[in-house]
Amino acid sequence: MSEQEQDCLLGRVTREYSDASKELAALEVSLEKQRELYARLVKCLSGPGEPKDILFDNERIDIEAFALMGRKESDYRFISEHINGAKLKALCAEIREKRAVRESLAAQLAKLGVSL
Repeated sequence: MSEQEQDCLLGRVTREYSDASKELAALEVSLEKQRELYARLVKCLSGPGEPKDILFDNERIDIEAFALMGRKESDYRFISEHINGAKLKALCAEIREKRAVRESLAAQLAKLGVSL
């Protein structure tokens, strides 16, 4: 392989590694949001009000009564669509796949003499 071809290959693999890292970071931000959502749901399910105080979508509640209990409506309101096991499963699969791609690219870079 000529020096020019090696440089071209190195540039391509470096760019792909960088892109994969950015995509992985964005996916991990999405996963963190899911973690926070599910942690908030678990907290509501195990709290003093338990399921009866959880609000989904556009359910109405007496906000003043909620406030008198020392609660914020936003802590107990959820959007059904956001609590979706299939979406979470797909997100986790995408993260695994992107990590594998990035690891493969890192191995290629190592063979080209680049240490990360």
